[in-house]
Amino acid sequence: MKRIILNATCTVEGMKFITLAASSKYTQIQVRPRIAEYGTQGLEIDCLLTRPETVTSVFFIQLSRGEPIKTEKKIVLVLGSGISWQTAGFQNRSTASGQLSPVASANLRFSIRNDSIQCPYDFSEYFCSSSFLTTTSGAVTENTNPAQVSYSGE
Repeated sequence: MKRIILNATCTVEGMKFITLAASSKYTQIQVRPRIAEYGTQGLEIDCLLTRPETVTSVFFIQLSRGEPIKTEKKIVLVLGSGISWQTAGFQNRSTASGQLSPVASANLRFSIRNDSIQCPYDFSEYFCSSSFLTTTSGAVTENTNPAQVSYSGE
């Protein structure tokens, strides 16, 4: 498989995108599918707690794209009151769901349908942020390492 640079129209036949997963001490990002045909499969991203047994309450879980702090663009946030969209451009072409309690099930799920993927915009780095209270460290806010969504063609 050779790497190629695509133009903004993304018209290369057989294009695929590849995803990587990243985690931090308490929070994990999962991006699926790991390899998918552009235009035939959508993108799904989950933000999860990796050690819920040490967490007593969750304040928020958030998905962003870009690099933390440098080029960060917040997409969607789950609070105790529900989903809060931070970027209208994603809200119009994707779905999000999530919950903060029970803590063992705390998550944020973000999906873009295959016919709504925007190339090259959606091929970027994504990361999750969460804020919560732990039994050992008190209040914690952390970001996962970015998970790169990239594309290649054969």
